[in-house]
Amino acid sequence: MGKKICIHGHFYQPSRENPWTGIVEKERSAAPWQNWNERITDECYQPNSAARILDSNGSIRAVCNNYARISGDFGPTLLAWMERAHPGVYDSIIGADSQAQDRFSGHGSAIAHPYHHVILPLLPLEDKETEVRWGIRDFEDRFGRYPEGMWLPEMAVDRETLTVLADHGIAYTILSPHQGCLPRSSSDDIPTPGQGIDTTSPYFCSLPGESDIAIFFHDASIGLQVAFGDLLENGDHFADRLLSASPGGNLVHFATDGETFGHHHRFGEMALAWCLDRLETSAPGTLTVYGEYLVNHPPEREAEIIGCTSWSCPHGISRWHEGCSCDSGRHEGWSHEWRGPLHTAIRDLSSLIHNIYSREAALLFSEPSEARDASIRLFRTRSDGFVAAFFRDHATRPLSREKQDRALALLELSRQGLAMQTSCAWFFDDIADREAVQALRFAGRAMQIADDLTGTPIEEEFLARLTAIPGNRGSYPDGGVVYRECVLPLVMTREQQAACLALGDSVGAGTTLLSANPVTGEYLSCGELRPNHDLSLMGGPIRYCYLSRDATTALLGLSFHPGGAPIELSTTLRKEGYDATAERLSALFSPVIPFSEFPPAGQRLVARAHLDRTMRAFNDIAGVLFAHSQCRASDDPKTGYSTLTHLAWYVLSCRLDELLSSPVSTTEELFHLVAEFKEWGFKEVPLNQHPGAGRFLLRRMREWASRPEERDQLDSVIATFTLFCRNGAACPTWELQNLFIRIRDGPARAWEAGMRLGDDAATAWWERFRHLGTMLGVSVAGGTGTSLP
Repeated sequence: MGKKICIHGHFYQPSRENPWTGIVEKERSAAPWQNWNERITDECYQPNSAARILDSNGSIRAVCNNYARISGDFGPTLLAWMERAHPGVYDSIIGADSQAQDRFSGHGSAIAHPYHHVILPLLPLEDKETEVRWGIRDFEDRFGRYPEGMWLPEMAVDRETLTVLADHGIAYTILSPHQGCLPRSSSDDIPTPGQGIDTTSPYFCSLPGESDIAIFFHDASIGLQVAFGDLLENGDHFADRLLSASPGGNLVHFATDGETFGHHHRFGEMALAWCLDRLETSAPGTLTVYGEYLVNHPPEREAEIIGCTSWSCPHGISRWHEGCSCDSGRHEGWSHEWRGPLHTAIRDLSSLIHNIYSREAALLFSEPSEARDASIRLFRTRSDGFVAAFFRDHATRPLSREKQDRALALLELSRQGLAMQTSCAWFFDDIADREAVQALRFAGRAMQIADDLTGTPIEEEFLARLTAIPGNRGSYPDGGVVYRECVLPLVMTREQQAACLALGDSVGAGTTLLSANPVTGEYLSCGELRPNHDLSLMGGPIRYCYLSRDATTALLGLSFHPGGAPIELSTTLRKEGYDATAERLSALFSPVIPFSEFPPAGQRLVARAHLDRTMRAFNDIAGVLFAHSQCRASDDPKTGYSTLTHLAWYVLSCRLDELLSSPVSTTEELFHLVAEFKEWGFKEVPLNQHPGAGRFLLRRMREWASRPEERDQLDSVIATFTLFCRNGAACPTWELQNLFIRIRDGPARAWEAGMRLGDDAATAWWERFRHLGTMLGVSVAGGTGTSLP
C-alpha cells in the first residue's frame, strides 16, 4: 500500500468581541496591531492563503494556498469576525475547500468545529447537541456542503460526545493516541492509554444504537516536533521527516494548532508551502485529506475511547473543571485553585439560564430547543423575510412585535449562556486573565438579559460566589474584584448599547450628514441600522440622530421601532436652529443620551467621528485661506511669507490625502500635485504620512490587472510605485505581489511567447513587466508552482 500524508491545522482564536457591541476592541498586548485577531491574521491566516515559495535568488517563484492542500478546521466565531474584518482572507479559506475537492476526489479540506470552543464532555447533552448542530449549520452556510468530520475542542472526548457526532452524520474525528486503546476483554480491565494504537490506520469506535464513528489517531510525536521543535526552520527537513515516517506505507498524519504556521513560528507558512510543493513534485499523489483516505481505506479495527481525555491536559480534562497543575509556563508558582470554583459557578449559572430560557420560550415557541438550534442562522441573516420565516416555523402563533423582541432576546440569552463556557477561560493561569474576564463578560450580558426579561436578580448571588474564588494578582485578589472592576464598568443598558451601535454605524456608510457648520465643526447626522450580532436588539431597526458641538456630543434621538418620525425629522434637521432641533428631537425620540453617559467604547466612537468631521471642516477653511492668500501674493510663490509656505504645505498635504483616498482620482492628478509640491520648494512629498497611499497604488495595480495588455497602465503602475518607494510610502507589497503573480502565471505567458518570436510590442511589454517583477521581488521566470485563485 502506498504512503499517504495528511497535515491538519486547527485554526482558532479565543472570542474577544464586546458582548454588547460585537466589536473586537483594542488590546495593548497586541501592539502595534489593534488586537490579537488582527495580529495573527497578518502573521498567519493571510500568509497561509498565498504562502511564498522562493527561488535560489530569493525572489518569489510560486505561491501556495496552504488551506487547499492540508486538512483544517476553523472556529466559527473566528470566521464570523474574519468575514467582516478581512473578507479577502476569508474568501481564500472558503475557496480553498473547493480547490481541495478538485484535488482530493471530491473531498474538501475543511472539517467542522462546534460553534464555541467548549469542552463538550463537560456540557449537558442538550448543550452538546446545540453546539454540534450550530457548528454543522455554520459550516454548511459557509462552505456550501455537509461536513464529513468535526474537530473536538482540545480533542476533549467521551462516548456521549462521539454519539452526538455520529447521530448528526459526522463520519470521523481526530484524537491523540493516548485517548484510545484496543478493546478490552473485560469491562473490569483498566485501560492502558495508547495501548496497541497504530496511528497509520483509522479505527472505528462502536457506539450505542449499533452506530459507530471513525477515529484518526494522529502521530503526536510529529505534531510536537512541528509545534515545539525545529522542523519549520527548513521545508526540506519537514518533508524528509514526513517521507521517512511509516516505512511500511499507510497514512502519515498529525494535527497541530494552525497558528503554528506563521504566528508561533515566523515564516512557518513558507516552510509548510515548500514542504507541500516538494511532496507534490517528488511524490505525486502522496498528499490526502481525511475524507478521501477514509473512503479508500475504511477502518478494519476497533478502538475504545478513554473518556474525559484531551490532547492538551495529561490529567484528562481537569484543567477545565478542577484545577490541575497544567499552566502556561509564564507564572511559576501560581495557584490554579480558582479553576474549579469558577467552573462550578459558570456551570450553575448556565443551568439557571437554561431553565429561564426553557420556561419563557415555551410560551412563544412550539419547541424551544428546536428554535434555539435553528437560531444560529439569525446571527448571520438579518433580513425581515428571514426573521419572519423563522417565526412562522417556530412560533406557537403569530407574534406581535413586542413578543418577537422578547423571543429574540431569549435566544440571545441562550447564546450568551453557551459562549460563557468557552474553554479558553480556564486554559491560562488566573481568573484575571483576559480569557477568563471574557467569559465573565458573556456571563454579565446573560444575567442582564435575564433580569430585563424576567426580573430575576441573579447577579448578586453570582458575584458572591466569585468573591470566594482566590486570584493570583495582588490587584485582583478574588473573582469578585475582577468582576466589579473588569466587567461591571463595561455593562451597557439597552439604550446605551443601541447608541453605541448607532454611533459605530454613523462613522461608516450608513449615515446621512444632514447639516454641518464648517466654522464651528458642528454637525447633525442621522441613520438607521439593524444589528445582527445581538438578537436582543434585532426585533426592529434602530433609528438615531446625534449632534456634535464644541467637542461635546449628545445622542438626540434613539428609537427602537419605526414610526412617523423620519419625515418630520428630515424636515426639522434641515433647519438652522439647532437648539430648536434638539428640543424637537427630544419630543420625537426617547431616550436622549448625553455624551457623559456613554461607556468608554461609545466615547471613543464619538471622538473619532467628531475629530474626523472637525478636521474636514478645518481643512475646508484652510483651503479658502490658501486660495485667498495666493491671489494677494506675488507672482513667485516661493518668495512669499513663511506663513503662506506653511499654509501651502498643510493644504497640499490635505489635497494629497483627499486624492489618495478618492476612488476616482488618477495617476495624472497625483503627479500634477507632486509638481505643485516641487513648485513650492518642498523636496519631499509626504506620502509616508498618508494611509491612503497604499490603497491608491493597489487600485492602480488592480486596474492594470484587469487589462494587462495596456502598456500605458503598466508604465503608470511602475511610475507610481517608484514615486512611493522614493518617498517612503507604506506599500501593500503582499497584495501587489499576488496581483502580479496572477498575471505572470496567466496572461503574461502570451506576451512571453510573442517576445520569443521577436514581436517588438511584446518585447517592450515584457521588459517593462520584468522590471516591475524585479521591483516587487517576484521571479518572472517562475510560475511552475500553484497559481493563485
